[in-house]
Amino acid sequence: YFLAQGGTAVGTGINSRKNFDKKIVKEIKKFCGINFKSAPNKFSELAAHDAIVNFSGSLNSCAVALMKISNDIRFLGSGP
Repeated sequence: YFLAQGGTAVGTGINSRKNFDKKIVKEIKKFCGINFKSAPNKFSELAAHDAIVNFSGSLNSCAVALMKISNDIRFLGSGP
C-alpha cells in the first residue's frame, strides 16, 4: 500500500526534513503492522481513488447477494 505522505500539505516534501516521507511511513508501518511504502508519485496517489471505488463495488456486490438470499428465505417460508 502506498502512502502519499510528504511532510507538507500537497505531499511535495518542500520545507520538510530529508527523508521525512520514508521515516513517517516506517513509523506507520510499525504501528499498524501493514506493509506501507512511500508513494513515488504523491500527486497521483492523492488524486486517485481506485481502491475506494473497488471496495465500494465489492461491498455493493455483497449487499446484493445478501438481499437475494434474504428474499429467497422469505419466499420459501411464505407457505405451501
